Amino acid sequence: MIDNIEKYFRILRDKINDIDIGSIASAIELIKKKIDSNNKIITCGNGGSANTASHYITDWNKCFNLSTGRSFKGISLCDNTGLVTAYANDLAYDEIFSGQLKNIGEENDLLIVVSGS
Repeated sequence: MIDNIEKYFRILRDKINDIDIGSIASAIELIKKKIDSNNKIITCGNGGSANTASHYITDWNKCFNLSTGRSFKGISLCDNTGLVTAYANDLAYDEIFSGQLKNIGEENDLLIVVSGS
């Protein structure tokens, strides 16, 4: 058991060392730019990543408003179970996000797609 834990942490350290910090900083700047431009930030993800996409929007909505007093235009396409399953059932599974985007997405909005696969 300990060997597996040590191996996991060794792999984790290697992956952390491979992270491009500049790309993270660029992503943060893009998100800030979209907020300042009053554009929507839309997230989606599949499987467990759907929860991550939802969590981003939940925290950003709450924390941004509490810290600035300004509104945050954020939505996760994963959060409306009825709508997700309606697209999957009535059209096709590959329409669950694109179908919603056709309805609410506008030019210059930011789409963040989360995947752990």
